[in-house]
Amino acid sequence: MTYTPSSIMADENFIEQDIIDILKKSFSENAALIKPFPEDPQYEDGVLDYVMTHPKCEILVDCDNIDFGQGTLAEQDGDVGIEITVFARNVRGEDGARNICSLVRQSLTGNIVAGSRIISNDQRKIYYDKNNVWCYGQHYTLNTIFPFGYEEEE
Repeated sequence: MTYTPSSIMADENFIEQDIIDILKKSFSENAALIKPFPEDPQYEDGVLDYVMTHPKCEILVDCDNIDFGQGTLAEQDGDVGIEITVFARNVRGEDGARNICSLVRQSLTGNIVAGSRIISNDQRKIYYDKNNVWCYGQHYTLNTIFPFGYEEEE
């Protein structure tokens, strides 16, 4: 038996794009800007130096931190970390960070990506910045991701 790359690679980029697509179905462009976390994030005193341009809300998606289980490559289970960062002008109300976080959680929890259910882990306020923007973080996990791009071939 050999293992060959599958036609659908269930890697971080694939998972991240699926998460973005799910969220875009739940939020109009007028309600929120949804995009990947910046390629080259800049931090100042340990806080993301990010300027929100959308008038109401921005949702950043990052898929990273994969923990592999034991076994051969094709049999490994994986826990994939998904981080959602929500920026909002208000903390309360329909367009507020708390409501947006709740809608994100409702949109993602239970959905299936790369053969696994999305599981909500936690949510917390990260900071309130000088530009009157609230920043909240959410963490999700995908469990038992099958082989990260490899299929058994006879």
